[in-house]
Amino acid sequence: MRQSFLLLSICCLFAGCSQPADSGNAKSGSPAPSSTQSTSPVPTKSAEPTDAVATVLGQPVKRSDCRSPSLGIESEEVGIYALVFRLLMDDFSKSQSVTLSQEEIDAFWKGLRAGAQRANPGQPAPEPVFDEAAVRGRLKQAQDNLAAADLPLLERLTLKAQIAGLERALELKSPAAMAAYEHLLPLRLEAALYKKYGGKVVARQISLQAAGAMHKLAEEAQDSGKLVFHDEALKQAFWKRLNDDLAHTEVPPERVDFSLPAWMQGLAQLPPGAAATTSAPALAAGDPGMHESFAGVWHTTSTMKPCQWFPDGANFTVREVTEPVMNGKYLLGREISTPDGEERLWIMTYDAKQKTYPFWMFNSTGLMGGQWLLTWDAATSTATGRATDTPAGWTSLATNRFPDGNTNIVDVWMKDENGKLLLDSHAEKVRQPAEAAAAILADWSKSEPSAERPAELQVLEGLVGTWDAVVISKPAVWTPKETKTTATWQREWILNGRFLLATRTVGNETSQLSLFSYDPQSRDYRYWSFTPDGSPSQARGGWSAAEQSFVFQSEPRDGKTMTMSARLVSDDQHEWQLSVLDDDGTKYLDMAVTTTRKK
Repeated sequence: MRQSFLLLSICCLFAGCSQPADSGNAKSGSPAPSSTQSTSPVPTKSAEPTDAVATVLGQPVKRSDCRSPSLGIESEEVGIYALVFRLLMDDFSKSQSVTLSQEEIDAFWKGLRAGAQRANPGQPAPEPVFDEAAVRGRLKQAQDNLAAADLPLLERLTLKAQIAGLERALELKSPAAMAAYEHLLPLRLEAALYKKYGGKVVARQISLQAAGAMHKLAEEAQDSGKLVFHDEALKQAFWKRLNDDLAHTEVPPERVDFSLPAWMQGLAQLPPGAAATTSAPALAAGDPGMHESFAGVWHTTSTMKPCQWFPDGANFTVREVTEPVMNGKYLLGREISTPDGEERLWIMTYDAKQKTYPFWMFNSTGLMGGQWLLTWDAATSTATGRATDTPAGWTSLATNRFPDGNTNIVDVWMKDENGKLLLDSHAEKVRQPAEAAAAILADWSKSEPSAERPAELQVLEGLVGTWDAVVISKPAVWTPKETKTTATWQREWILNGRFLLATRTVGNETSQLSLFSYDPQSRDYRYWSFTPDGSPSQARGGWSAAEQSFVFQSEPRDGKTMTMSARLVSDDQHEWQLSVLDDDGTKYLDMAVTTTRKK
């Protein structure tokens, strides 16, 4: 889920400013109510049993029903969203004649194979063979699991969907049909939902989501009494997730296309020989002038003009070091602001598919990965950006203009849905000698844990230190053969103890940067991961003191969900599990990691 009210500190990347002291929720995460932003409908009273947290289509839902081991969902706050929409979409599908013709299956398979061949020319691409024995084995396992007593409702529905898909696969006996039903059928249903309700369609990295239509479906269900919440916290979690979905980048109506998965549309447009992983970070593949302009050591003077957030204006100075990391696939920026002493970390990459530069900002007051998108005009040496986390109706613009190699002129403004000017800043960034970097980084690294940080962060203390890791990748779709590798993890507190930074190295090369934190507003743990060979990802999770374990889960993306767990076996040994599954339970990644503390 994206943060929806965390924009002011992100502007610091452009303008070198700090948050106003009275910005309140602007640094913590939940969308602030506005005249145009959807808010949670008022729940209807019900005489359901006291152990029911909701009633959906007349069916009482218990708290335990919001869990699904098959999907890796162990949090009720995550599961309530998945369960409600599973039931509502199943009900909606009854009014739709959604199916696939053989012509559609053949066209999909032909396009998929052709796109893969264009991405990997010259490589043999034998036709996959249908493995009936393997499918029957998976079907029996799913049926046995469904026969177990006292299964949560979400787990039962998940297993039934898996069984239906596997039975269809045995009937069709075709890899082409299996792939088409897996990827196209959900799109056909989403297209039908969009056709009926309209609304905002948002971009979700490599997929599209009819977020506005989903919101209207849920509102309609609640207004008609088909959806009733009896638990206030879970109601808020459900509607917050929907509102967060609406905060994603909107796809213009003329570009909305549910005929093929978004990732496949991009694959079909690849020129011969282009990399198949177009959604993966590739900052080094962007314009070199962009990289050279932003990288370096900077001193910024920033003026905040009188506006809603700064009625009397304000002045700040910022020291900054920005450098390429992970073979140039990312730019990593570290900043210190004066006079407030705020520290920041931001990370930017290049999206070759969208030809944009997305980045994430974190700071010492609790900014949780707020996001902007930039484009680069090489002719004018100007980067233009806009916030992607704002509430509905908000507008923003940030420009970084490089008149020469040593100067960056930055202007940023932001308005709310009524056109009120919230932020108006002007800054000048002057390049400093490279030798100045050491002192800035030393000061940036000196931060001590703040007394105001959430107490829940204390449990992350057990992850701090240097660790040797043994990684077993078990057979799965993305890793057909089992492999064993080793790596080293270094984890340390940064940004006044608000975030735990984890750096993975293999040999002498950094192969991953991750951040852990705790969000006091959503009351869950947060996780972000940046790797040179995969899309940036984020997940939410919880901590079980009884089991001494964390469980994190990502948002579904292109029908797949990542689940990561960590069990603290002892002070010096931890066991990690990482998996990626689709809605039918197919494992695309199955990884086990044992980490041992270096002495």
